[in-house]
Amino acid sequence: MCRPLFDFRAPIETIGDGVPVPHGFFKSVLAERSSGRIEVWTFVLKNIGETDKSLADRIVATTDVELWAGLPLWDRLKGEEGEEIDAIKREPTQRATPKMWE
Repeated sequence: MCRPLFDFRAPIETIGDGVPVPHGFFKSVLAERSSGRIEVWTFVLKNIGETDKSLADRIVATTDVELWAGLPLWDRLKGEEGEEIDAIKREPTQRATPKMWE
């Protein structure tokens, strides 16, 4: 899932006929391992040209993005492990490396 992010405390620039330019974007990825373990990676990419940052440096807690964007992410994932999913969303996953896609 990917969406724009706006910081309404900062001025919002526009282009063309008043199209607002977001301050950044977030991308949230949910994966289930073959073991059944669920992992979530949520990244924030600011719209200020941070080209020197690695993907691992952009990872944030999913709950932080939920607050900033004003929308719940992965809120329908409930069941026997519902509490575990909420805990996963609160902590940034530190294993955000190219190997995370294996």
